[in-house]
Amino acid sequence: MLVFDIPTIAALAVVGSAVFSACSFGVWRHLPEERCLRDWGIALALLCLGAIELYLRKPAIAVWTIPIGNGLFAAGESWKLVALRRLMRRPQRRFETWLPVAAFVIAALPCWWYVAIQPSLTARLIWVSFIMGCWYAGYGWTLAQHRDHQLAGWLRLTIGLQIAGFLLYFARAWVSPAATISPDYTKTTSMLIAMPGFYGLLFNIWMSLTMVLVISSRMHDRIVETLGFNREILVNSPLATAVYRDDGHCVLVNDAYVQLVETPRAELLDQNFRHLGRWRDAGLLDACEQALEAHQSARCEFHTTTPSGRAIWLDCRIHPSSILGTTHLLLQFNDLTERKRLEDQLRQMAFHDPLTMLPNRRLLMDRIQQAQRTSERQESYAALLFIDLDKFKQLNDRHGHSAGDRLLVALSESLSQTVRKSDTVARLGGDEFVVMLEDLGPDRQQALDHAQDMAMVVHQAANRCFSLGDVDYFASASIGIRLFIGTHESPETLLQDADSAMYQSKLNLSLPRFY
Repeated sequence: MLVFDIPTIAALAVVGSAVFSACSFGVWRHLPEERCLRDWGIALALLCLGAIELYLRKPAIAVWTIPIGNGLFAAGESWKLVALRRLMRRPQRRFETWLPVAAFVIAALPCWWYVAIQPSLTARLIWVSFIMGCWYAGYGWTLAQHRDHQLAGWLRLTIGLQIAGFLLYFARAWVSPAATISPDYTKTTSMLIAMPGFYGLLFNIWMSLTMVLVISSRMHDRIVETLGFNREILVNSPLATAVYRDDGHCVLVNDAYVQLVETPRAELLDQNFRHLGRWRDAGLLDACEQALEAHQSARCEFHTTTPSGRAIWLDCRIHPSSILGTTHLLLQFNDLTERKRLEDQLRQMAFHDPLTMLPNRRLLMDRIQQAQRTSERQESYAALLFIDLDKFKQLNDRHGHSAGDRLLVALSESLSQTVRKSDTVARLGGDEFVVMLEDLGPDRQQALDHAQDMAMVVHQAANRCFSLGDVDYFASASIGIRLFIGTHESPETLLQDADSAMYQSKLNLSLPRFY
């Protein structure tokens, strides 16, 4: 009596096929592009069904269960061949779509004949052994056409095992006519009758491992290819890019980054960002350390200078990621220098007079509000000096607007040099200027005296001879003074009061007058 009986083989086949089928479907869900895993799971599922049928087989219904069971085994083996061809990336053939059905018919019909029409256990065993031997020959032929330098040794060993399986099944077919065979193998005289069943179980495990190794090798190659592709993208990207390890050492920079920071590539690769003073001063080092600690992307906008002394504004996007088990920082720099320059230019145009570059009316109103809040908080007076040039229209009519523009520029420079740095000189438009004096003290009389003194200084700066190219012009100006403290009056009201005082000074041809 042999221990390799059919129930034992079938029980082991059910467990092994079910486990590996479930694993194949599980991995296929994560790698849907590897259709071979799905096909391998289907093949093992068919083998599992065939093994269940074999384990539960009853002599009374053997006329149907034996053909169906052997047909399921043949269909499962054919689907394994399809899966193996897809694993090896062989060209898809038309026969693959109908091969499992054809295998089922080829195995089931002769078995039915040798059970129902001309009963012969030996003939049925020889036919099934012949079919299984052909499948192993197909497996070996498919693997022999695959080239994989990493798994060359393993694949050669697998081909050798397939040849051994081919010989084993044909040996069973050879000894079957001379052996005594029982339906459950318990009284079979030759061990070769049962051995191919156990060999098939072990071979399924071996082939499942082969699929894992081939797919792992393929995924490794894909990762290496992807990393190389990503490296090419980074190196050739027009966006300045650098990659640093978490210890601060630079591992990659592209040409755009080299040009941006005006530093040779070799010098950049020798850098450690934790030791760069300009990174620390600009706040970029803190942003990188916070991104590493939180392992989240961050963004930092900072100002720095290149080795040539050129000032630049940069926007840096910081992306921490793990590469081969080591945390890296991907830094992408966007040059904001030109945008900042345009913003400053627009801001200058929005809040400054384009001719004299003095604050315009909009900026003056904002500074008056700030001065009101400051005066209220410090209980200190401030004053507005409203200045208007006399007979400015006559200058434009006689000598042209270019002469008038030169007078406005010269007067703005003279006023800016006359007042304190903390005071504001603004041009409202035309020939109207305003000087705002702050921090005149808490005493009203002292504030009036100080404002009067400053108004006289401004009056002298405006009432003098200006050289305007080919024209020497003696200018004169009228000045109105408005003292204020606190925020109980609007800036517009203060400006109107100073304008009224200036108008009284112009009518009376007098010195600066208070409102």
